Formats: sequence, structure tokens, C-alpha cells
Amino acid sequence: MKNILILVIINLLVMNEVLAQNIPKRTEEKFDTEAPFKSGPQIKPVPKKDETKKDEIVNIADERTRFVGGMVAYDKFLKDNIKYPVFAKKTRQEGTVYLYFVVDKDGSIIKDCVRVAKSVSLELDAEAMRVFKMSPKWVPAINNKLPVRQRISMPVRFRLDK
Repeated sequence: MKNILILVIINLLVMNEVLAQNIPKRTEEKFDTEAPFKSGPQIKPVPKKDETKKDEIVNIADERTRFVGGMVAYDKFLKDNIKYPVFAKKTRQEGTVYLYFVVDKDGSIIKDCVRVAKSVSLELDAEAMRVFKMSPKWVPAINNKLPVRQRISMPVRFRLDK
């Protein structure tokens, strides 16, 4: 028992020496504590409300963009326009595709900005994107009492009858 204890202590001492050799030595460095303030402030000033970019896309707005008629009309639009892909139906693919897209100042969806945020399958993703690109105009987002472009995400649910 004493032999095992002695071996463990020797092993710990050897490991301690090996670790000590691999640790770099600390050097004393002098830092100029005034350097960050010599070149001026590093923080960019927050733009005033009237100075926002014309075509800026916002994620958060005073009034969020929404489908004309609300969620009931949104669900009806999807139900009327989604054509379940044949292959997806045969293979019993179901799920929710999440799309993110940009609604322009006039309420139209910018077609090049429709993207899949969460995929289910290629067929269901493509169908969700097709339907969104033919979407009617939305109520645009409002920031500072002006319409703005807004990036939002919405779910598209695909369910098969049992």
C-alpha cells in the first residue's frame, strides 16, 4: 500500500514539473492607459430619428408588419394556395417550414429576400417559398410614423389528413 502511495506522489511531482515547464513566463508589460482616449471616442453616436438610411431593413419597428386581415386571413391564404407536393405526400412528409423575408415600404414582399430559416424537406421548402412569393401586399411596418422595410419570419405548416 505504501508503495502505491509513493508512486502516486512521485507521479504528481513529475506531472507538476512537466506542466511548469510548458507554462510561458509572465513578462511585465507597460500599457498606456491614456491611448484609447487620445484618438477620440471609440463609440459611434446613435443616429437621430430623421437620419436613418432610406432603404434600411429593420428587425424591430414601432408597428410590426402584418398580413392584411390578420392571422385568420393569412391561414386562409396559405390553405387556398398551397399545393402539397406529390413526392412529399407519397412519403408522408409533414412539418413546419419557417421562412424569413422582407416586406417593403409599400407592403409588397421583396421576392429576392424570401429565405428558409428552418427546413423540413426540399419539396415543402420550395412550395412554401413559391406561395410566399405570390403573396398579396402586407400592411408595412411603421417606424417614427413612416413606413419602413422590415425583416420578419413566419411559419408555414404542412399537415396531411390521416
